[in-house]
Amino acid sequence: QKSMALRKIAMAELSGQVQFYTSAADFIRDANPIFTDREAEHSIMLGVLGNLQKDMNFYNVTPELLAVTGSTGSPMLLASMVHPHPFVVSLPARDASEEDIHSAVKCLANYAGSVLKEKKVFPVKIVGHPQLVEPLVLHLAVAASLKRGLGIQFYSLQPDGLVEPRLKMSDDTSLTARRYEPEKDAGWIRKWVHEFFMDVWGYPQERMVESQLSELSKLPKEARGMFLLFKGEDFVSYAGYGGATANTMRITGVFTPADCRGRGYGQLICWYACRYLLTPVEKKGLGRSQLVIAADQSKTSVMGIYQRLGFRDLTEVRAYVVDDAAGDAAG
Repeated sequence: QKSMALRKIAMAELSGQVQFYTSAADFIRDANPIFTDREAEHSIMLGVLGNLQKDMNFYNVTPELLAVTGSTGSPMLLASMVHPHPFVVSLPARDASEEDIHSAVKCLANYAGSVLKEKKVFPVKIVGHPQLVEPLVLHLAVAASLKRGLGIQFYSLQPDGLVEPRLKMSDDTSLTARRYEPEKDAGWIRKWVHEFFMDVWGYPQERMVESQLSELSKLPKEARGMFLLFKGEDFVSYAGYGGATANTMRITGVFTPADCRGRGYGQLICWYACRYLLTPVEKKGLGRSQLVIAADQSKTSVMGIYQRLGFRDLTEVRAYVVDDAAGDAAG
């Protein structure tokens, strides 16, 4: 039995075909030429695929793993849609021409637009190279009455680039940090994960909250985790990580309650997590060679926290949030 299906988009001017995969392993195999030597740029997609390799029902939704192929049958562009996680677009195949890329983006937009409208999964975060994501969003605006929202900047960090935080644990003996423990912490941390997504999106994202807590419960610490910072017995900040690939890891979120901000707590716990992730395995770390993090471009103070820790722009990746403009008008 074949583990993929092939469907041709009914657009005469488009040469691309959208290929659907029901096996993450097959998708990774065919996508290998695109992923090779570009692991950090594809960290979000590879992280999702790693979980789907273990279980295609890992996210409790049917994942859409897509490859837009050209005349040779080889993938020119990849995409993954696993709501409520981002709609992620890969870098194009190295040998794809500008004409191939333009056709692939338009082909993907026509398919994705119909799916997003049918499933009503708005708002949706679209992640990829700006030269791909921006025209994709423009095509979606035409094909599906979508509007572009906030822009997100991605940063990367290597082991020799990590800078110590302004606030250190030794500066305040009442500060302690420890690893998140699902059985002990899932109940009370839910409130703060909810607040984190409110900060990011501006309104509740309960499915994202449940998805994050589920991953923290199901995945081993080598793949997903969180560090918590306390002042005395009071919680003051957390830093989560996940999306493990062979060599990289993502910082999935840093959050400090509003009344604790401006004191260096977020930067401290983020550094604490980064140090663990970048420390070699033989020294009881995770031995990652690169970390990736994202921040809303409009929140310069948040971006500054990451930059001061040594994160540098990963210019190959951007994200935009798109919403249903037609739905807004109707409301």
